[in-house]
Formats: sequence, structure tokens, C-alpha cells
Amino acid sequence: MDNAAMFWQIPSIQAFHSIVPGSVMDFYDSIGVQRDVGSRPKVSHYPVRALTSVHWLFDDDDDPDFFAGENSDEPSMPGWAYYGNANGYDIWENGYYIRMGFSYDYYMPRSEYEELTKGTDTTVGTRELAMPRALVVDDADVPAVQEVLSPLSKEYRSFSEKTYGQDCLDRSRNTCSGFQYTNSGFQAYAENVATDTLYFFSVPYEPGWRAQVNGEPVEIIRSNIGFMSIVVPTCEVADIQFIYT
Repeated sequence: MDNAAMFWQIPSIQAFHSIVPGSVMDFYDSIGVQRDVGSRPKVSHYPVRALTSVHWLFDDDDDPDFFAGENSDEPSMPGWAYYGNANGYDIWENGYYIRMGFSYDYYMPRSEYEELTKGTDTTVGTRELAMPRALVVDDADVPAVQEVLSPLSKEYRSFSEKTYGQDCLDRSRNTCSGFQYTNSGFQAYAENVATDTLYFFSVPYEPGWRAQVNGEPVEIIRSNIGFMSIVVPTCEVADIQFIYT
């Protein structure tokens, strides 16, 4: 199962490969998930799937371990539902799926994020639950986001499985209308941007990236430990281009 998605030519967070950006390692380490050449986050770490825009889960129906839950009425991850079976796989759909390129209302400095708890092999931590609610940025990057995002107040830092679902639904209300890979990176579109808005992309941060909106360069902000976000200015349609060199 590790590289089924690679064979199918679809993106996946489950893989076994030897080339891993350091930013991805930083992200997984920060939430308490083991990450080396294998990427296999367990069902206890369900928030990582919404954060990284995972829509589907394919489970080998000959596998007695039932990755997403043996009872279709009580799946092992909140928000997931049994979809059907095809070609030897049980197919599950994430009801808390958030399309690639979604916006935030709040931010949290990394120093405050690190005061939250890490997950373990069998439990989810509050760090992982916090990221669908607030964008985590390095303390030095707070000035880059504080004009468009509000700081997450102390009173709004109670995280649970129930609040996780609502946070995902909130994020899914404002997403890019399109996302596709290009031969130099990726492209996305945001429509009816009424005010300057920050959009997050769960694409690993690397120094070789540059970004532009409608042909104008914009700053890339390292976000949620290992990924990228940009501020999209007010416009009717934003053509977002990320180019890697």
C-alpha cells in the first residue's frame, strides 16, 4: 500500500521514498509522528489528513487490520464515511476534507504553538488539533501576517475532536477554486477575494520556491512548521503561481 498512489499517479501522504524535504521532517516531528523514508501516520493522527487536504483513503480489503475502521458506522477517524468497494479496496471519504489552498482567520506564533502538547504513537496532541484553527508562523514572520490575521486568543485555545470538525468546516468555506500541478510547480485560483486574504498550501517549504499573484511577486511565508502560505490581495480573480527552481 505504501506506493499505490505513486502507481496511480495521484498525490498522497502515504509513501515510501528516499527523497524527503527537511521541512516535512520538521512538521511531523513537531506533532509527534515518526517520519523517515516511510510516511504512515496512524489513525490516531486524524487532523493531519484534513490539514494536508486528504480526500480519500483506500484500504486493502484483504487486510484484517482495517485501517479506517471495521465497522462502517464507527470509523476509526472522525468525519470519515464508507464510500464503497472497487478493485479489492474499501474506499473511505473524508467528510472534513479541505481543498488545497485554504484561508485562515487566526494565527499563532511558533513559540506559543510549542507550548501545546505533542501527540504520541496512539494519541493526538493539541498541536495537531490547533493547526486547522490557526496558522502557525515563526515568531519572526508575525509582522507578515498580523495585518490580515488575528492572533488566536487564549480563550479560544480549547481543542477537541468536536472542535476539530467545526474548524475543518470553517476552513473549507473559503478555498481556492482550482489547484493543479505545472511543469515548474503549481497553480491555483481564488475568486472574489473581498479583502487581503492569506491562503495556505500544504506543499513542503523549500528555499527554491517563488510565488506570484496575477503576475506580481508575493512573499512566501513558511507556515504550519513545514509548508507555505501567501497573502492574496483584494481582487475578483487571483491567478496564483508557485514556481520552483
